Amino acid sequence: MHPVDYTGPALLASPHLIGIGDAGMPGLAQLLRERGARLTGCAHPQDIPAHLADLGIGVVPGHDRGHVRADMSALVSAANSLPRQAETTRAREMCLPILDHTEALGLLLAATPTSIAVAGSHSTTHTAGALTRALGYRNPAWALLTPPVGRPAGHHSGGDLLIAELGPEADPGECCEPTLTVITAVTANPPHHDDHETALDELEALARRSQIVVLPTWDTGCAQLAQRLAKQKPGPRVVSVGQGRGSDLRITKLATDKNGSTLTLHHWDGKTHALRLLPPGRHAAKAAALAMAGALALDSAASDVARGLEQYRGIERSLTVLGRQEGVTVVESLARHPAEIADDLTAARTLATGRIVAVYEPSHWSRTNAQARAIGGQLATADELVLLPLHDRRRADTPDLSTGTDAMARAAAVSGLDNHVHTLDLPGDDLPAAGIEHLLVKLAHPGDTVLLIGTGHTVRLGPRLLFALGAPGVPVPQDL
Repeated sequence: MHPVDYTGPALLASPHLIGIGDAGMPGLAQLLRERGARLTGCAHPQDIPAHLADLGIGVVPGHDRGHVRADMSALVSAANSLPRQAETTRAREMCLPILDHTEALGLLLAATPTSIAVAGSHSTTHTAGALTRALGYRNPAWALLTPPVGRPAGHHSGGDLLIAELGPEADPGECCEPTLTVITAVTANPPHHDDHETALDELEALARRSQIVVLPTWDTGCAQLAQRLAKQKPGPRVVSVGQGRGSDLRITKLATDKNGSTLTLHHWDGKTHALRLLPPGRHAAKAAALAMAGALALDSAASDVARGLEQYRGIERSLTVLGRQEGVTVVESLARHPAEIADDLTAARTLATGRIVAVYEPSHWSRTNAQARAIGGQLATADELVLLPLHDRRRADTPDLSTGTDAMARAAAVSGLDNHVHTLDLPGDDLPAAGIEHLLVKLAHPGDTVLLIGTGHTVRLGPRLLFALGAPGVPVPQDL
C-alpha cells in the first residue's frame, strides 16, 4: 500500500527522473513512489525497468524537452550519467531545480531521524545490502544501487531508519549529516574519483558530517582517513573493523566454501559472535562484518543483528549462479574495480571443480583507460580470458574512442595467460554476436566455471550461453 500523503522533502514530491534505468535510479524511484511521491521518468527504451510500470510510475521512452513540465518539483538524473541536454535545458529555462541521484538521496537522509550512508570508491553494494538485513528488526527503508537477492532496490517502510547506498558518489550535499556512515574503500576510481587525494578529501568531508564512521582497516585509504580524522578534532566517533588486535570489531575467523562463509567476530564489549553467511566469497563476509559494526554502533543487540545477517542472500548478479549445463557452471559478476574483480575471481574458485573461464566487459572509458593494466593483471588469475569491447554509450558518438582493452589484454598475457587471452569485437551496440557463445562452448569443459563480469552485453549473455551449452550447434534464439 502506498501512503495517501507524501511526507518527504518538498523537492522530491513530484520529480521527473531522467535515465530512470541508470544505476541507483530504480531504487530511488521505488522508494519515492512507496513514500507517496508523484513521479515520472524517461530512459532509452532498452533501459526501462519493467517493474516500474507495476508501481504506477509513468515512464516514457527516449529523451525530449516536452517531458519536463511546470508541475514537477525537480529534475533528477543519475550521477555521472550521460547528459540529457534536452531535459536539462528545458528545466533551466523553467527555473526547475536540477539534482543528481546522490543529492536526492542526501535530501532523504537529512529528513530521516536515523540515517545511514554507505559510501566508498568501490565495493559498497554488499555492505549496503547486508545492512538492510542486519537492521531488519528496525524495519528500515532503503535505496540501493543494486537489489539484494529476493528484495527490491528501494523500499519505504514508514519507520525512522533509512539506509542509502551512495556508492562512489561521496557527497550527498552539505545539508546531509548522516547518523552513521560506512566507508568501504578510499582510492582512485575514475570516473568517480580521478585520483587518491580527491577520494580522500571527498570521503573525509562526508565522514566529518557524520556522527559515527565505520572504517575497514584492510583498506589503506581508509586507514589514512582514520589518521586524518584522529588528527583534527572534533570529529565523528570512528569504529574500526579488521583482523588486527587494535580493531574495535575484530575478525578472528573467516573461512569460505561453496556454500558460503563462516565469520567469527570479537566485539568491543568483549563478546564473540559466530555467523554462518550464505553469499560466497571473503568480500561478502567482510561486508557483513562492516554491517555488524554499524548496527552495533547504533546500540543494536548482537543477537538481532546476527539473526538478520544470516538471512542475507547477497546481491542480484553478484556472484549469482545462473545455472549449469553439461557440467559447466555459469556465474554472473558486477565487478568493475580491480579489487572487486580479484575478489570475485577468488570466490569463483570456491564454486569450481575445474578451471575458471572469465568473460570481462569493460564499462566506462575513463575507468578502463586508467585501470587497464591493473584490471588485466587481476584477470590473469583466470585460466581462460575472453575480453569484450568497452560498453559505453559514448562509443556511438565517438567510435574511435580509446578503450584501453588492448593494454588490458597485454597485461593479462604478460601476467601469465599468454595465448589464453581471446578478444572479440561487436558491431556498434548490437546484441552479443553468436561467436561469443560458440567460443565459450569450445573453451569451457565439464567442471569449469564461466564467470561473466560486466553490466552491458553480459547481462543477456548468461541465458544465451546456457542454451548454447545445452544445444550445441542450434542457433540461439534472439529473444534470449
